[in-house]
Amino acid sequence: MVVKRDIDFCNHYKGENPYFYGIWICPFCGYAATEGRFLKLKKEKIIIIREKITSLWFQRNFGGKRELDDAISIYKLALYQGKLLNYESSYVANLALKLAWFYRYKKNEKKEIEFTKHAMQLYTHAFSNEKFPITGMTPPVLAYILGVLNFKFKDYRAAIKWLEKSVNDPESYKQVHIVKMARNLWQDISDEYRNRKSEEYKENV
Repeated sequence: MVVKRDIDFCNHYKGENPYFYGIWICPFCGYAATEGRFLKLKKEKIIIIREKITSLWFQRNFGGKRELDDAISIYKLALYQGKLLNYESSYVANLALKLAWFYRYKKNEKKEIEFTKHAMQLYTHAFSNEKFPITGMTPPVLAYILGVLNFKFKDYRAAIKWLEKSVNDPESYKQVHIVKMARNLWQDISDEYRNRKSEEYKENV
């Protein structure tokens, strides 16, 4: 049951958290990936897995109940393998963002910032270099996410630039709720930016 949703779409659950089960792991070879990647594996990737992952793997099963720390370990493994197998930036970004959320649950701000920044960099690259839809996201949605992530780092100009992209994208009319969220956040950012400048001015007078 969802009890709260953050502006970057992170759901907070009461009871079982479905995010924890988003990665499949082969207990025999150690390959870890989302369902789609797990079921569609090319021959050249299998060779890399055998050489770089299975050779270092000791067999264990993650098929039971997963706690938060289990999910963190599993997603880190999937993120490492995503880079190793040269998967798309957007795929790895999704894993990094989930890890940021998991550390948010743990209230570990340092680690949350680390993985949020990593996700932001990868999503930025994906926006310009990958074909949409990107991991199920349309341009307005990904632009909105990038607006949120830049706002988290107080990069107001970049945040507004991405939110403007979200609102003005030709596909935005199909996703009215995203446009509304982008406009609301745009207003919040503008207000915060003006207040910050006002405080800086008062301090320097």
